[in-house]
Parts: sequence; structure tokens; C-alpha cells
Amino acid sequence: MYGVFLVNAAGETIASTGIEKLDGDSALLGGFISALQIYVQQVSGNQVKSMRIGDLTMVMRRCGDKHVVTLHGLHDKEADKQNQQVVDLLNDNPDIAATEGFVGLVSNLIASDKKASRRKLW
Repeated sequence: MYGVFLVNAAGETIASTGIEKLDGDSALLGGFISALQIYVQQVSGNQVKSMRIGDLTMVMRRCGDKHVVTLHGLHDKEADKQNQQVVDLLNDNPDIAATEGFVGLVSNLIASDKKASRRKLW
């Protein structure tokens, strides 16, 4: 897993970690995810669960009124499981969203390979 983003209902990225390995603006990501989910909900009544962006897979789940977005390598077989782990952490610790505590809890789930090349988010 390369990064974790927590996006509120207004489309603001309220917490993120792992973005030091990514080129991109986390604020833009939050707005994009929010707009995408609203549009898909209106058109089909569903939510986007994952999508491919270049050589990354983005996995998304709702957690209350927030979106949990995790970024993974294209062929990461653990992507869905790791996204669910972040959701479970938030469900078990509901007061921790948008705090340094959230970042601390999910940081150990982020790949720590310091040699990983920077990934282009946008």
C-alpha cells in the first residue's frame, strides 16, 4: 500500500499518509473522489469500489460519512484487505479520524520501501 486518504462528505482530504511517495495534490484527490462517488451514485445507485490510475489501483470504501481511499500497486493482491483494515481501524476508533492518531495507526500499513520510486498520482 502506497498511501491512505480519508475524505469527508464535502470532498476535503482530512487526513493522509504515505503521500511522500506520490506526486499529486491530496486536496485534489479528495474533491475528485467526492465528485466521482456523487456522480456514480446519481447515475447508477452504486459506489465506485476501485479504479486504475496508471500503474496504481485506488480502492475506496465508505466509513460512516467518510471515504477511505487506499493506493496500491497495480497487481497488489492485498489491496481490498488492506483497505478494509483501515476501515476497521476507523470503526474501532471513531474519534481518531482527521487526527495524528489516525496517521499513526495506518502508517504501519504503508509500504516502507525507501527505494520505491515516486508514483505519479495525476
